[in-house]
Amino acid sequence: MSTFNIIYLTENFDLISKVKSFVSAWLNNDDFIETKTSGSTGSPKVIRLKKEKMAASAKMTGTYFNFQTGHKALLCLSPDTIGGKMMMLRSFLFEMELYVVDINRNPLEKIDFKLNFAAMVPLQIQIVIEKNPEKLNLVQQLLIGGANVSLQLEESLKQFETSAYESFGMTETMSHVAVRKLNQQTFQPFEALPGITFETDQNQLIVNAPNLGIEKLNTNDIVQLVDEKHFFWQGRADFVINSGGIKFFPEKLERKISHLMESKFFISSEEDILLGEKIILVLEEIESEARAKSLTELFKSTLDKFEIPKKIYFTETFDETVSGKINRKATLKRILG
Repeated sequence: MSTFNIIYLTENFDLISKVKSFVSAWLNNDDFIETKTSGSTGSPKVIRLKKEKMAASAKMTGTYFNFQTGHKALLCLSPDTIGGKMMMLRSFLFEMELYVVDINRNPLEKIDFKLNFAAMVPLQIQIVIEKNPEKLNLVQQLLIGGANVSLQLEESLKQFETSAYESFGMTETMSHVAVRKLNQQTFQPFEALPGITFETDQNQLIVNAPNLGIEKLNTNDIVQLVDEKHFFWQGRADFVINSGGIKFFPEKLERKISHLMESKFFISSEEDILLGEKIILVLEEIESEARAKSLTELFKSTLDKFEIPKKIYFTETFDETVSGKINRKATLKRILG
């Protein structure tokens, strides 16, 4: 019978309590686990996930990454999130050793041994590369989720031995349903996990995952479908900007300028009499006219003429979702009124 094999490299009582709480919840007689959605596209809500479906998802991940008994895994994501819960569950089902560290920006700081698997958000990986780059090679397989991977980060990962993957999924699918290999010479599409297939309706992705009890789950994601197992992600339908009759995907523009940015930012739009919508840039910085002019000049060598933001807004702090993502809608509402 599987057991939770957990090693705590933290003295954070609250974190330890949350891990133990999940263990108790998983082992009780309920057939579900309660968790919150991220709040990326709406208000966070509590949902109940069937334990059997969560187990099926964890097993698909384990099969894809070839988890083995005794493998060492890292928990550096909050146990409150679906990502954290699924890391604990994967370790349990495949009888791996789970090392729990403080939830901070540099999760490998205290790690001095080889890890077979870890899951992090892009910011954590960026800090590791800046502070302790040699430690990234301690991770055999690295799963990245929670936010888009910038072109700059993707390029940086090519110098490391670790096999890095970007994940695609949502709380409703019990974590990711597809992954994309990052440190390759050519840009790779997302690939479905075992047992999952994709289709589209007007380029919007539809997920079929029988093992998870999911049939024709409509998403808000615009993709270029390669075949039923592969797709290139374009952006979210609810973020698409229609400016002068041309559709722009903010996430694609953000990737193109990420190497120029020193702080948090996002691309969005506001109403415009002539264009319908005009592209804008929002920065988490103190307002500076000189900074705005400097960026606009830099964008001329990186973006096409019609992709360049028509206006730049500054705010000292971004609104965030419960999972720590930028809450674009709330931030825009506060700035634009």
